Amino acid sequence: MTDVTVINTIGTSPMVASEMVEYLVRRFSGTEKRISKFYLVYTKELEIIAGVKALIGAIKNRYDWIWIEPLELNMKDISRIDDFIYLLEQIKPSFVSAKKNGEKIYFNITGGRKLESVLISSYSPLLGIDSLFNITNTEIKNINELYERYKDIIMEFYELPMEPRNNFYELKDLYYKNKEKLEPIFFPDFHNIEINELKVLHIPRDIISEILMLIESDYKSKEDLEENYHIPDYRLKAYEESGLIYLDTKGCYRTELGKVMLGFIRY
Repeated sequence: MTDVTVINTIGTSPMVASEMVEYLVRRFSGTEKRISKFYLVYTKELEIIAGVKALIGAIKNRYDWIWIEPLELNMKDISRIDDFIYLLEQIKPSFVSAKKNGEKIYFNITGGRKLESVLISSYSPLLGIDSLFNITNTEIKNINELYERYKDIIMEFYELPMEPRNNFYELKDLYYKNKEKLEPIFFPDFHNIEINELKVLHIPRDIISEILMLIESDYKSKEDLEENYHIPDYRLKAYEESGLIYLDTKGCYRTELGKVMLGFIRY
């Protein structure tokens, strides 16, 4: 059995996550793969939190066996590289746990902020992501209109507890009571959905090891680099342009991004 950890960033269209679940359940049917955990990563905004809770109610009504882990970021937006670093720090335990257990990691970049999706895609080879996914729906305009029409119902979810220990009972119950209205939003006609699996660029192991050596400490002197590492200048420059290190005449310094990336690369 191959376990797959799925991570989904959530924005104003939470239904992209339930569509992802539906796709993977269909894809894994009759195979040796299964969803082990489904992480929902979202920012601290009232409407987004309400949407996430409604989403959990939807998924648990149809696929109660899926283990859902909500991960709320203590911010309202992701607009700077510092925000991205904070995001990485929050999702790192889920990546480490998956890698230690030999699981695959799938990341759905359809939801969430645009900068978030771009940066996750850019650094995916170092993060250890196995596949990226993007979802499009030809009827998205109609679905969004439905979502707005029933926004009052969606907002009712905000007041309910998000409690994994009781299997999100309250969220499941409220969704079930409104299932006829909400089901076409969270589980629309699958024939209108297109799922694109984006392959992740594989970086040679020796390059990964080289990056790891550079960022395992805060500073390496120029002499140390020349005597012990023998890394060509063009590659050092490439790592600097990637935001992992900073170079000057004295040597090599690990950046904040390099520091948090260390926790991913080690596994």
